[in-house]
Amino acid sequence: MAPASTISGENAGQAVYWASRAVQKWVDHQQKLDQLFTGVTEVLFEAANLAPRQRVLDLGCGTGATTLALAEKVGPGGEVVALDISAPLLEMAQERAAAAGLGNIRFVEADAQTFTFESGSFDLIISRFGAMFFSDPVAAFQNMRSALDLEVHCI
Repeated sequence: MAPASTISGENAGQAVYWASRAVQKWVDHQQKLDQLFTGVTEVLFEAANLAPRQRVLDLGCGTGATTLALAEKVGPGGEVVALDISAPLLEMAQERAAAAGLGNIRFVEADAQTFTFESGSFDLIISRFGAMFFSDPVAAFQNMRSALDLEVHCI
């Protein structure tokens, strides 16, 4: 896995931005943003029909609000992979997970458009806002599809 800072290709500009000082505002305002996006998260989770023991990819996990909630929903028998291109956001998400005592989360710094996922490793892929930054969305979703252990259902 290549850290986002070494990501090249079409999403290199995104990797540079999300590793820059500009991202600090997302970290500084994490609590306000979590509150602001609560309604969106609730609708997303309701549509996703989450269940215990699922293996979930949290695409573009940011500072971890969705990651933490997913980890609680899937429980200790499930797993959440929190993937983001931004090391500063992932660092905050890891701190929050540790503070919450959640041990069923794995953090990955990568570009989901090009990352090599293990085939069939997830029951569900969820993203609150992380899927809008791909330079080639078709390639990104084709790449992630290989990681699903289910048929694709659009919500």
